Amino acid sequence: MMLFAILSFITGLVLVYVVAGRVWLKKQVWTGKFFTWIEPYEIAFWSKSETILWARWWQFLGLLVSVLAFIGTIDLTPFYSITPEKYQWMLPFAPLIINLSSTLSEYLRRYTTKPLELVAVPDEGASPRVEKAMAAAETAKDKAVVAVEVDASIKKAEAVQ
Repeated sequence: MMLFAILSFITGLVLVYVVAGRVWLKKQVWTGKFFTWIEPYEIAFWSKSETILWARWWQFLGLLVSVLAFIGTIDLTPFYSITPEKYQWMLPFAPLIINLSSTLSEYLRRYTTKPLELVAVPDEGASPRVEKAMAAAETAKDKAVVAVEVDASIKKAEAVQ
């Protein structure tokens, strides 16, 4: 029960951080040193993406609950009393389902690159002005990605030398 409380508390902290906490903290003067220190870790572990951080947290929880259930530290039987009988066979798979759905969330974040306003434009019937703006946005995005990749490969080559 104590482990559940601790994980719930940490989940709440992560939720607050990804929803609004990071943006608010970045605006504070007193957090400058913290973000200078943590930025390399943010880049390495979740690419400074709140969505990826949230997905990875749930991946960790799914893996942790799977391991703890396997070694007998967590007992899932209390959940059988609140789960309809036809779904009880799924309870042992719940951590795996959590892990897979959060992995899917991370995948979607990585490969969904357009703002919702552009995604929501109908495939047919957009004005020529909107189509031109969308093409320009796609080109600008592609150029920015190439520039970042080139810069990263130059830094990597310099580090090898």
